[in-house]
Amino acid sequence: NPLVTHVETGLPRKNLNVVLIVMESLTAKLIGSLGGRPAAAPEFDRLAEEGVVLQNCYATGERTIQGLEAVICSFPPLPGVGIVRRPQAQTGFTTLASVLKERDYRTMFLYGGQGIFDHKIGFFLGNGYDTFFFVYDFKDPIYKSPWGASDEDLYLRADQLCTTLFEKGQPFLCTILTSSLHSPWVYPDGKIKPFPKDVYRPPGFEYEEINNFKYADYALGKYFRTVCNSNYFKDTVFVIVGDHGVHLRGQELIPVDEYRVGALFYAPHILKPEPIERRTSHLDIAPSILGLLRG
Repeated sequence: NPLVTHVETGLPRKNLNVVLIVMESLTAKLIGSLGGRPAAAPEFDRLAEEGVVLQNCYATGERTIQGLEAVICSFPPLPGVGIVRRPQAQTGFTTLASVLKERDYRTMFLYGGQGIFDHKIGFFLGNGYDTFFFVYDFKDPIYKSPWGASDEDLYLRADQLCTTLFEKGQPFLCTILTSSLHSPWVYPDGKIKPFPKDVYRPPGFEYEEINNFKYADYALGKYFRTVCNSNYFKDTVFVIVGDHGVHLRGQELIPVDEYRVGALFYAPHILKPEPIERRTSHLDIAPSILGLLRG
């Protein structure tokens, strides 16, 4: 039987809005504020100065689907097929969205790629999400890579949806799964200043991969410069977390540092900036969100 822990805070609930950004391949190895080099995420670093940073947060797997089931469901990876693809989990599975639905939240999932990939659209619509936006819902995107609509397009649509819901007095959970930071490492021209060709690259990283990382960070910063002036900003907790670190192959011992990802809670009007140095993982994200909502 599963082990269930019920925590009662004794405090009144706070129906803060939640924007949960699960960023593709947000490895700590390229985040300057986490000791990475080259520092390819200046926008994340800027937000980190005003946020609660999980300095030692580790992914529970090395694929996006494992990150999603851990971040949104607090469910550890199982051997074999992930739960998102298992028929037994297509309905009745507890997620952050299903919990907040019970509190009358509107819940939405935005992804720039194919919704059927890894059965994401079926699982999340069947387990607490009201709507699921994917590549065909983004008409005339700012940029489209082989993986679908760009992060800029996701953030633009998310801001529009959140603005509308807030104006209606409707609390919401908006989950954004990015995909720009993925091979074949392409990004739009004119958005970033590429690194010099002789820039230091950690072992296993390609030159354009680091520039692609910088573009994904650029899109993140552009989004936050917009939402900081939005009507819902002061009533919202923003969470940014990497889905996994570096993809691993081979039969050597597991290099734990490769699983370290960026993780940040950003709500400067609600949370006092501080670094959390103790070890955390994807499994801590959803309970921490609910703790802030006193749920």
